[in-house]
Amino acid sequence: MITSTPASLTSLTYGQRLGDATLGPGVASVNGVPISGTFVFTSPAVIPGAGTTLQQVTFLPADSVDYAPATAIVSVTVAKAPVYVIPDPQTVTAGQPEPDDPFTLRTTLADGTTTVRLPTDPQYVAPVCRVPNVPEGAAPRTSPATITCSGGSDANYTFDTTAVAQLTIVNAVTIRAADRVTSFQTAFATLGVVGTDSCPHAVISTSASCGPSLVSRLQPLRA
Repeated sequence: MITSTPASLTSLTYGQRLGDATLGPGVASVNGVPISGTFVFTSPAVIPGAGTTLQQVTFLPADSVDYAPATAIVSVTVAKAPVYVIPDPQTVTAGQPEPDDPFTLRTTLADGTTTVRLPTDPQYVAPVCRVPNVPEGAAPRTSPATITCSGGSDANYTFDTTAVAQLTIVNAVTIRAADRVTSFQTAFATLGVVGTDSCPHAVISTSASCGPSLVSRLQPLRA
């Protein structure tokens, strides 16, 4: 029988396996006589959640011929894993409201480090990344502006929101109807296609009286 269960000498951080923890010494004996052997986690590949959990250990006797393995329960402490909230740079058109800025979770601030999947447990509350002092649905007025993140909570993670990103405002491109007409007339004149009052659609006309159309002028280019 196991008379003294081993303690976990090292605490785990969420994401680590039980097998990554070191077990302290324990005692197994038969009729008061200690039996030599080792203690191991019964399920070393299990990744326990943050907090204090009870896990099963197995005593493996050195003499496996005369003695059978035995099991016991030990307490294991698992700390929350720190992750960094990295906001994505954004570009918006002037006058448009700021979108909900997306973000990624990383194990460190450095680029190229491991990306953490967004938690799916019911206790997860997502961080919020926005330009400060811009109400939801309002258009930011300063460019570039700094996107910052705040909040976030989860049963297994702590969130570092020190990283920032940049929001850039670009002007909308407006083409007036008169500008379009002028641009098209310039382009057609370059090709030698000019409409008249009698043949206003010379660009696409196939009428002999209107002369060759733009389509016919482009046909040699397709050969």
